[in-house]
Amino acid sequence: MFKKLLKSLPVLAIFFLAFAGIVKADGLLVKSMDMPGYINYDPFKISYTAIQADGNPVEVNGYLKKEGASWQKIGTSTKLADTFNIDGGILSGDGLYKIYFQAVSGVETDNSDEESFTIDRAAPGPVSNYRKERTGA
Repeated sequence: MFKKLLKSLPVLAIFFLAFAGIVKADGLLVKSMDMPGYINYDPFKISYTAIQADGNPVEVNGYLKKEGASWQKIGTSTKLADTFNIDGGILSGDGLYKIYFQAVSGVETDNSDEESFTIDRAAPGPVSNYRKERTGA
């Protein structure tokens, strides 16, 4: 039994280190939901989820920016998981955009990672150089 315990120690250490990196000491965490790489329509939705280990109220703000522009606040929520609707009035044309979320609970603040995606709503060009050939009998 002692040998089995010794063999399992490296595995337990890896699990401990993996989960220790996920859980923050202050108890507040916010993550954005995965965005697709390309979006060719609007309106679309961006979502987040937040965790407050102490049970305190949380306020989450969503931010969006087009490449080369400044961040603009697109919504605020007091829910631990919510969705913000993005429509053409917020967007300034096609291009590369970034989003992130900021959670605030008392004196604690946490920012999600930035996510990038491209908006391309332009229609493809007309079909050209189309021809039909007979290659055999």
